[in-house]
Amino acid sequence: MTMTDGRVGSINLGDPTFWARPLSERYAAFAALRATPGLTYHEAPALAGMPESPGWYAAVRYSDIVDASLRPGEFSNGLGAIRTFDWPEPFWDVFGSIIAMDNPRHARLRRLVQNAFVPRIVQRAEESIGRLAAEIVDKVEAAGECDLVADVSSQLPLRVICEMMGVPDEQFALVYEQSNMILGAEDPEYAAQVPNFFEALLGAAHRLIGLLDEMCDERDRHPTEDLTSVMANG
Repeated sequence: MTMTDGRVGSINLGDPTFWARPLSERYAAFAALRATPGLTYHEAPALAGMPESPGWYAAVRYSDIVDASLRPGEFSNGLGAIRTFDWPEPFWDVFGSIIAMDNPRHARLRRLVQNAFVPRIVQRAEESIGRLAAEIVDKVEAAGECDLVADVSSQLPLRVICEMMGVPDEQFALVYEQSNMILGAEDPEYAAQVPNFFEALLGAAHRLIGLLDEMCDERDRHPTEDLTSVMANG
């Protein structure tokens, strides 16, 4: 597969302002990238408080994505390269996820996670999604107004995940705040508003890891059917 150094015109997928452009312009940009042979190189954004990150190559055609997926020796998920910037190596396990892993580690964890998605548990998750969605809508209706992001769209997916993981209700606010801090690392505007952002980022990870350690210890003593228990006892 050919690697193409440089940009296609003014297209840089690593530039946050690109994603604020009108949808029609972004569609046109991706059409131009698909018409360009090989993989195009894109510079990583400079983020406040974060180490400088190298750029990356974008696979924008289906055939290129399939090709890259079949060549794990050349294309890696486990080197911190699934974001618009790369985490430094010491933080790969802290800020990464199962999609940021290569085989054989990815396959091992995927097998464990699959054990938590038997039909009975999937049915229970479907029921919880409906219940949580209704609770969120009822709360908004009672208030008479809402911030759609803060009160609805950021609530439902995280509440579903927390319930699948077995996170206690009283810890939801902690998970919400620390997750926002970590996800905000890719938003220069958000990061610029937080003093000592890199320190705050590590603190957020430390608090989430501490919560998960406590949950895993509890599941070791008292197994349940939630995802944390499946992982802890796998």
